Amino acid sequence: MKKLILPAIAAATLLAVSTSAFAQGQVGFLNTATTKVVLLNSTTQVSQNMNGPAGTYQFGLYVGHVGDAAGSLSLVGTTLSPAAASSTIFNSGLFNGGNPFTLPTLAGQYDGSIALEFQIRGWSAALGSSYEAAIGNTAAANYANSYFGVSALGTVTPVLPPNTVPGLFGTGAGQIGGFILATPAPEPGTLALAGIGAASLLLFRRRK
Repeated sequence: MKKLILPAIAAATLLAVSTSAFAQGQVGFLNTATTKVVLLNSTTQVSQNMNGPAGTYQFGLYVGHVGDAAGSLSLVGTTLSPAAASSTIFNSGLFNGGNPFTLPTLAGQYDGSIALEFQIRGWSAALGSSYEAAIGNTAAANYANSYFGVSALGTVTPVLPPNTVPGLFGTGAGQIGGFILATPAPEPGTLALAGIGAASLLLFRRRK
């Protein structure tokens, strides 16, 4: 009988270890009333809470190992801006991608015990399904009037159910604050050409 019990215990222990090592960790993928997303128009410099019809903006959660450069973080989830309750409180600068949001399991990389580096990136949803695709879509007719932005880098240690999930936004250690979505600034080449044009016009007027 003991010979049968011991292998069964060993198998159960191995299963528990495997489940723990590859379990799916959870975080709170949403911001708060004190960490709102703000729109900033680069032409008029008018700022306001993120607003617009449902799905106007998209937000992506990018994660990686602590110490990774922002450019090496991987997109693990997205969420669209929510529907507005009324025209006076359009989205109010808030979004909610899930609380809890379950991180995908990639060889145990995102289990409930490993600290991760993360960043939230936002963009006009019509331009693409990721921040990289959207900001690279310069040929789009509405590109100049679209919005893009990234948060600061933060760190978070996901938890396993039924523990309370850690929020990504806030004032605690590793948490991030609100951030800005802005219309794209003119390219350096465009600015240079504009400068040459202005200088030529000034010289022409002086000669005249």
